[in-house]
Amino acid sequence: MILLDKNNIITIIAVVLLIGAILFSFDYGTTGKAVSSQDLVLVSPSVVKTGEYITIEILPSARGINKIVKIFDSANLRKAQIRMQCGTFRCIKSVSDVYKTGSDWESGVYYLGYFNYNTNAFEKVFFTIE
Repeated sequence: MILLDKNNIITIIAVVLLIGAILFSFDYGTTGKAVSSQDLVLVSPSVVKTGEYITIEILPSARGINKIVKIFDSANLRKAQIRMQCGTFRCIKSVSDVYKTGSDWESGVYYLGYFNYNTNAFEKVFFTIE
């Protein structure tokens, strides 16, 4: 017979909570397959010179990211609008594209704005032009 002392009960509760947290961090979506519920949008390199190329990479969850992404400067002025090659209005599979920054863009912090269907919100990822 297993004795359930205070330490064993605390350990069992901690393990159950950990398993629950892991399971809730996945999104089963309409496919029934467990996939990460977290989206990742990357801009690389994070520092470029004017007129250089950036790579935009979208690694979406089951709900996806809108295929239209926009580049804004630090004054929130839109500098570019890019349609990612996703096939539909939202990217539900990983996709990447290369974009040439404007040679007339001023030095400063810029951001890529996009709509995330997982969080139902507009989100940003930052990069710098020197």
